Amino acid sequence: MTHSAFPLQNKTVAFCGKLGGVSQREANRLVKNCGGTPAEMDHPEVNLVVLGAEGLPLAQKKELLNEWLRSRVRSGALEVISETQLWERLGFVDQESEYQRLY
Repeated sequence: MTHSAFPLQNKTVAFCGKLGGVSQREANRLVKNCGGTPAEMDHPEVNLVVLGAEGLPLAQKKELLNEWLRSRVRSGALEVISETQLWERLGFVDQESEYQRLY
C-alpha cells in the first residue's frame, strides 16, 4: 500500500464501468480495507469515482457521469481516476512497471 495505512481514509468511492483487475465485490472489500467507504454513483457523499479499465472507451466513459457528477468534478468536490490510478495509489501496481509494459 501507499505511505498511509489507510490511503482512502475520508473517501467515499464509487466504481463506474466494468473493472478489469478484480470483481466489484473484491474492489469494495479493498476500499474498506484501505479506510474508504464503497458507495453507488448517486450517493451524495461520493468524492472519488474510479473508471473501470474494461468496457467502454475513455471518450464514452465521460458520458457515464451525469451533470450532477460533472458539476462536482468542476467544483473540486469529486475526483475521477482510472482503475490503474487507483491500484497505483494503493501500491498494488508499480507506476514504472506499468509504463514499461506499454512498450
